[in-house]
Amino acid sequence: MKDPFCYSFRFCCDPGFNDKREIETLKTFVEEADVDDVSVFCNVEELNTGHMTEDEQQTYIHLLKAVQDAVGPMGVSVSVNHWHSLMHADLGKRLLPEQNFRLMVDVEGNSSQLCVCPMCEQWQTYFCDLYRRYAQAVKPNILWVEDDFRLHNHDPLIWGGCFCQAHMEEYGKRAGQALSREEFLKGVLAPGDPHPYRKIWLDVHRETMRTLAERIGQAVHS
Repeated sequence: MKDPFCYSFRFCCDPGFNDKREIETLKTFVEEADVDDVSVFCNVEELNTGHMTEDEQQTYIHLLKAVQDAVGPMGVSVSVNHWHSLMHADLGKRLLPEQNFRLMVDVEGNSSQLCVCPMCEQWQTYFCDLYRRYAQAVKPNILWVEDDFRLHNHDPLIWGGCFCQAHMEEYGKRAGQALSREEFLKGVLAPGDPHPYRKIWLDVHRETMRTLAERIGQAVHS
């Protein structure tokens, strides 16, 4: 029986700065620790630059290939963990001038400066193209979707999203009338038996994220 467990080591470095040194260290560790898979973080934590340009993406693809060249002959697979999808938080950053993505909006009408609305067609195209490039470049064992793939907890937004104009129009369409954020939220949070707006809110959120997940999957396997 094939071993059902995979020891996947999470690896990150700064491409062009310490990657060569860290990959050499990685080879030693992989051998000594009997690692099955190396999951390479891209655009991670303090190295994060926001939604990457194509040149930045290519830098990480070079890194992935270098790691694969190093550990592949050892029988170790490579996975990709892109550190964000919608973006965890604003992190003091903004969209680049050429990134015309619709931003996430919270219940009070505050707009993020970096976290995007998951229904934004331009961002979906951008993100799916990025994952397609990863898949084609290294044929990873696993291509992770990071845990910012969610509609809540995107600092500094309050409570969560998304209550942008596109989402509000969808909520109103299903309710059969135009809705303000205030009246929609009042229905969602109404005590007692669930208000119809709560079902609309949950249905739209579920469909938004499931549709996006399906589109990412199609891009990866195209």
